[in-house]
Amino acid sequence: MRNSARNHNKSHFRTRTSVLCGVVLALLSPEAWTQDQEFQISSEDMIAIRADQAWEGSEPDTVHFEGNFEMRVHDWFVKADRATLEGKMDSPERLVLQGSPVRMELSHTVNGRTEQVSGEAQEIVYDRQDELIYLNGSAQLTQGENVLQSNSIEYDVKANRFRAEGDTGVRIQVATEEVQDL
Repeated sequence: MRNSARNHNKSHFRTRTSVLCGVVLALLSPEAWTQDQEFQISSEDMIAIRADQAWEGSEPDTVHFEGNFEMRVHDWFVKADRATLEGKMDSPERLVLQGSPVRMELSHTVNGRTEQVSGEAQEIVYDRQDELIYLNGSAQLTQGENVLQSNSIEYDVKANRFRAEGDTGVRIQVATEEVQDL
């Protein structure tokens, strides 16, 4: 009986992970982005998701992951202790990541230049409809050599803009260009 239950759990995990790969593809598919936006993922791009456990939640249209969650896409990488996908499987609304800390890296084109953005926080929430990433709890957002730190950071992917606030205030480190004498 135990082996049967264990095999069912393994099958359930593989099924859910496979289904989620399709969901993440829908989340990040070219149709999810506007035409003028450069951060796009085609159906040929590989999406890889890994976690110790996965299960469908009691809430409608919710899938949970626990332990060593990683998701890799051509231009995006996230790593967390826990993750929750909210929304219809064919049209997810949010990805909620929690950890100590959660880490993310994203590469997208802004005004013809490829920008590398990385972030870490105790919680990161990606809101697909508004194209916003929220970093909460010991948040840090890095773009090139520029660093922004605060309790809470909101990053608008489409506009490449941020807003930060929190009890500890906001710290910004901006790299300056060297001035050359002529």
